[in-house]
Amino acid sequence: MKNIIWLASYPKSGNTWLRAFTGALFGLEPISEQGRFAAFSTQCNARDAFQTAFAGKTAPKTDGTLAWRQPFQRQLSENVGNRRIFCKTHCRYSSQSGEDLFAADVALHAILIVRNPIDVCASLTNHFGVGVPVALNMINNPDAAMARNSTRNFEAPLGDWSSFTRSWLEQSDIPLSVMRYEDMFFEPEKRFGAFAAKVMGIRDPEKIAAAVKASAFDNLQERETRFGFDEKPGGAERFFWKGRPYHGLDMLDSAAQKAVWLKHGQMAERIGYRFENGQISLAEPDASLPVL
Repeated sequence: MKNIIWLASYPKSGNTWLRAFTGALFGLEPISEQGRFAAFSTQCNARDAFQTAFAGKTAPKTDGTLAWRQPFQRQLSENVGNRRIFCKTHCRYSSQSGEDLFAADVALHAILIVRNPIDVCASLTNHFGVGVPVALNMINNPDAAMARNSTRNFEAPLGDWSSFTRSWLEQSDIPLSVMRYEDMFFEPEKRFGAFAAKVMGIRDPEKIAAAVKASAFDNLQERETRFGFDEKPGGAERFFWKGRPYHGLDMLDSAAQKAVWLKHGQMAERIGYRFENGQISLAEPDASLPVL
């Protein structure tokens, strides 16, 4: 049964924001009083999700290989039955060695959330509590990964920003739609509405507007302040930090901005980002991309 909807993104690109909107569509508070998201979604790298999926069953080994991922996804699909489940991932579509990480036979759809790489680099500094040089090295590193040596999550193979994005755009196994963070910010009802219609068949403008309001960035910040948020890394000032587009221009000096664009400009321009005279702007993405 195809019932998994993947929400895929490079870190700090709007994945959690989209999950908050989805939860609000179901009438759920984006962040509960316990500082968590509701169980309509899961993180495919979470060790506790893996343990829950195989409760009372023989689980595949997770050491030394990524081959456990597809059996886990199939088990998760079986467990939810006729329901759809949203799965967050920061994993590239396939590993550097070409090993398949996703079970297409149980995947209904995938949403690739993208954000311009200068802002991604800036937001990574807060998320991991590091300086710009470290964040820049991460988004430029073809071997980058998250959660290495973590006791909470399994390792997530990332790669650099361009190769991560390419891995999802160029796969043909799972139907794909693309959402740009900046479109979500500037045209929330239009873009979130397109997502709701495409993925869930929901077209009620009042319901969409209410979910957009409930998942607005300032509301997420306020709820994080009141209740905390269990997905915030220990080194981060807060999870919902800046939110506004193009804040990376204030945080990265001109040399760092140019270094990002030198590495990722070709892919960014394919998605419809322009960087000229120290400014970022939006343009039409490549016509072949299924942008919502």
